Amino acid sequence: MLLFFNINGTKLEGQDFTVRMWKGNYGLAGAGGEIGLYTPGGRSLNRSDLKKLGIESSSFKLIDNESGETLLSNKENKPSFWTTGFKPTKHKHKDKLTAEFTLNFKDEASAENFFNQISGSKQKEKAENYYWNGKGDVSVSSNGNSVHFRYGTKQEE
Repeated sequence: MLLFFNINGTKLEGQDFTVRMWKGNYGLAGAGGEIGLYTPGGRSLNRSDLKKLGIESSSFKLIDNESGETLLSNKENKPSFWTTGFKPTKHKHKDKLTAEFTLNFKDEASAENFFNQISGSKQKEKAENYYWNGKGDVSVSSNGNSVHFRYGTKQEE
């Protein structure tokens, strides 16, 4: 509250990592979101950890649900434990934003291992049904090399 943040956050836990995600109004920074990759103990993953998981790059897109406009799009062209973006804009309520994150892997096996850790027996329901203000999903891309996270209210097509 001190910084006028009004954000939603969640996490999904795997055996080798924890994924934490946020989206919403970041006060003076504007609308934004973040995805972070941590050890199960809470330490940020370093480049060596990310390389072991097979992560090569990541991206983030933030969508205004009312207008359908993409407010920002950000790419990390190297392994990064934290992908984020902010857009100075009029106040955007956290429930009126959809965030999309993509983690790109070196191969299908690495993406599948990552996905299976968050969709396995203990995490299956949480991974398939996590949401903050609408619908959310976690999926493997059609080419099999990426894991995609989406949360918020999806625009009707």
